[in-house]
Amino acid sequence: MRAFYDRFAGTAYGGDYNPEQWPREAWDEDVRLMAEAGVKLVTVNVFGWGLLEPEEGCYDFGWLDEVMEHLDRHGVAVDLATGTASPPAWMAARYPDSRPVSETGVRAAFGGRAQFSPSSPVYRRAAGRLVEQLASRYSGHPALAMWHVGNEFSGVSYDEGSAQAFRSWLARRYGTVEALNEAWGTRVWAQHYTSFEHVPAPGVAPSELRNPTHRLDFTRFTSDALLDCYRAEVEILRRHTPDTPVTTNFMASYKPLDYWAWSEVGDVVSLDSYPDPADLEAVVEAAFAYDLARSLGGEPWLLMEHAVGAVSWREVNVPRPPGQMRVGSLQAVARGAAAVLAFQWRGTRHGAEKWHSSLLPHAGTATRTWREVTGVGRELASLPATALGRVEARVALVLGYDSWWACEQGNLPRQPRYLEELLEVYRVLWARDIPVDIVAPGAPLQAYDVVVLTQLYLADDTAIDTWNEFVNSGGHLVATFCTALVDETDTLRGPGYAPELADLAGLRISEIAPQREGAVLVVECPACDQTHTASTWLDVVEPAGAAVLARIVDGPHAGDPVALRRTVGFGAITYLTTKLDATGLGHLLVQVCDAAGVHVPPPTPQGVETVSRRSPSGLETVFVLNHADAVASVRLRPGGRDLLTGRPLGTELELAGHDCVAVRYPPAITDEGPRR
Repeated sequence: MRAFYDRFAGTAYGGDYNPEQWPREAWDEDVRLMAEAGVKLVTVNVFGWGLLEPEEGCYDFGWLDEVMEHLDRHGVAVDLATGTASPPAWMAARYPDSRPVSETGVRAAFGGRAQFSPSSPVYRRAAGRLVEQLASRYSGHPALAMWHVGNEFSGVSYDEGSAQAFRSWLARRYGTVEALNEAWGTRVWAQHYTSFEHVPAPGVAPSELRNPTHRLDFTRFTSDALLDCYRAEVEILRRHTPDTPVTTNFMASYKPLDYWAWSEVGDVVSLDSYPDPADLEAVVEAAFAYDLARSLGGEPWLLMEHAVGAVSWREVNVPRPPGQMRVGSLQAVARGAAAVLAFQWRGTRHGAEKWHSSLLPHAGTATRTWREVTGVGRELASLPATALGRVEARVALVLGYDSWWACEQGNLPRQPRYLEELLEVYRVLWARDIPVDIVAPGAPLQAYDVVVLTQLYLADDTAIDTWNEFVNSGGHLVATFCTALVDETDTLRGPGYAPELADLAGLRISEIAPQREGAVLVVECPACDQTHTASTWLDVVEPAGAAVLARIVDGPHAGDPVALRRTVGFGAITYLTTKLDATGLGHLLVQVCDAAGVHVPPPTPQGVETVSRRSPSGLETVFVLNHADAVASVRLRPGGRDLLTGRPLGTELELAGHDCVAVRYPPAITDEGPRR
C-alpha cells in the first residue's frame, strides 16, 4: 500500500468516473476540471461489463484503453473496477438460472443491477474470465493505482443452485447430519433430517415461526458465498499484479455481510457512507462507520463514496447545506481515511441516479457546489493523511454480526434493535469525545482498558474466555442485558440465563422481564446523586458478589438492581440489567473510564466533535468539527496552529457553523493513566 499512498502528496481526492456515459468531447473538459478541483484518483469501470463483453466471449477494450491513457496523460490515477457488479443482458437472457430468486420463489428480471445469484457457476466462471482479461491487459499500466472488485457486494438468492451450495456449506461446517440435527435442535417440531440433501433454503414456510438456527446458518452461508466471489477475483488480480492493492467498497453499517471476515481478504478497507443531511444524528452514525472502517482494516482506510450534495434514493433528497460536505470529508480524515472520493464525478443525464449529486454538478462550475468542491480539494491536498498518525483508542465496543443476525430473527422476550442499541452507547462516548475502536467478539483485548458489550446476544466459548481473561488481567468490562444468552448455534446457554457472564459479573439472573412499550422505570443512582429513567428490558437479578450501583425506585420491581459492579482479579465488570437513559448511561461510562485511567476530555458544545491523531514522532493533530448550524465557542490547548490555513490559534476559538480546524501540536509528554 505504501506505493499507492506515495502517489498522492496529501489525502487522495476524487470519485466515481463514468466516461462511457458521455460523448468523447466531454472527456477533455473532465480532465481539465479535475485538475482545477484537485482530483487525483478516480474509480472507473464499475458497471462496464456489458460494454467490455457485448457478447459472450467477445471482448472490446478499446474505450477503456482510451480512458486509461487519457487519465494517465493528465496525471489522474485509476482505481480500476472489475465491472462484475452487474452482469450483461446476454447472461440474464441466455442463462436465466444465473439470476437470483426471492424468498417467495420469484426469479429477478434483468434491468437493475447486481442481478446475479452469488452461487451461480455461470456467473462465477464468466466473472473470472473477465477479470483475467482485465488483469492481463492492464498489468503494469501507469494509470493503474488500485483494483476495485465488484461494487457494494450484496444480495441473497433462494434458487436451487444456492440451496445445493448451502447444503455443501453445511456438510463442511457440521461434518455429519447428526451434528447438524444437534446444532439446530431439530427434535422440535419434527424437523429431524436424515440427509443433507433434504435441507432446503429457508424460504417461505406455512408457519412464520421457523427454525432460527436454519435461518442463521443461511445468513452465514450467504455472506460466505458473496465473499467467495470477492476472493476468487482477488486471487486472479494478485496473480497478475501482485504489487497492486485490491479493495472493494463496504457499506457503512450493512447488516447481511460479516465484515470481520471480509476485511481479511483485501489489502485496504474502503467504505461508502451517505449520512442524511436532514438527520442531526447522522454525523454520529457516520463517525461510527468511520471508526468501524478503521477498526476493520487498521489505519489508513479509504472513503470510497460519499455525496457532495443530495442523494437520489430517499423519500426526500435534502441537499447538504454549505460547508457540510467539507466538514464531512474532514470527519473521515480525522478518523483515519487516506482518501475522500465521491459518487460521482459528473452527474449523468440518464438512469436511476440522474438526480444524485456530483462533484461536477449539472448546473456547472458557476455554483456554490463547485466552489466547495474545489476548496475541499485544495485542503485535502495539504493534509498528508498517512503521516497524521493513529487515532489512539483505549475503549472498545464489540460488534458481532452473528449476534445481529440471530437476535433480530424474532421470538425473543422483546425484539432487540441491535444496531440502534449499539449506536446509543457509541453516541454517549462520541458526545464526550472518547475515542472508540470497534472489535469482533473474540478479538484480543490487550490494547484496551474499557470494553463494552451491548446486547451481544450470541457468544461462543472463545469470546467468553477472552472476556474473563480481559477482566482478570486488569480490564474494565461493561456488559448489558441480552448478552451471551445463546451460543453459536443459537442454543440457550445454561443452566440459567447467560450463566458464564453472570458468574463473571457476580450475579444470578432469575427472570427476564421485558417492559411494555412506553413503560418507564425510575432509577436511583447514589454514586451520581441523581435519578434516571430506564425502559425496554429488565433482567431481574440477585447479587452474588457484585455491589449494587443503582436500583429501581418504585413499582413492582422496586429495589431491583439496575447497575452492578464486581472486582475480579485486577479488573472489574459492570453489568446493566436494563436500558438506561442517555444521561444515566453517560454517567456510568464516564465513571468506568475514570476508574480505568482513560482520559475523558472536557465537554464541548453540542454538535462539536473533537478527534485526535498522533504520529509516531509525537506530533498531535486535533480535528475540531462543528456539525451544527450555529457558531460554537471551543477552548483549545495553547501552542497549536491550523494545518488547513497555517494560522496560529489561541486558547479560545469561535468556530462558525459547519466549519472545522485541524490543530497541530508539537510533541508533548502526556499523562493519561497507566496502560495495563
